[in-house]
Amino acid sequence: METLYLRIYNGNEYLPYVGLKYWLSTACKASVSSISYSSGKYTIAAQALGKSFPLEINSAANTIYCPTWAGFIFPNQNVSLKTDTIMFYVKKIFTGQKSITFNLGQYGFKIYGGLEDAYIPLCVANQLFTAPMTFFSDNF
Repeated sequence: METLYLRIYNGNEYLPYVGLKYWLSTACKASVSSISYSSGKYTIAAQALGKSFPLEINSAANTIYCPTWAGFIFPNQNVSLKTDTIMFYVKKIFTGQKSITFNLGQYGFKIYGGLEDAYIPLCVANQLFTAPMTFFSDNF
């Protein structure tokens, strides 16, 4: 990825926002099959690492609900990782997680809605979605 398209809200150039659908499809190489919008709520259906996962984004409540978060971050059990001590503990950290709601508002972040995408802080998108993709990519 050579170019990254970001938005600035409220003149705060130190907190860039990125479209979540855009981020998933470009930075995470996830296949986004659909995004729908109704009354401030977005639903994104995507697939990554051979598994499907939905995301529900509520821009009014500043939340991201991941009903199958474990399915998103777990690698395919048939994929062999070049496991060393660090990777063993990283994988162990994610074991047993169920659905989860990330409340960005609790930390002072907002989710902005657009016609084509929901915009979240770049730092949040990177931490929630890119790190699992990096740890469990086919590169290991």
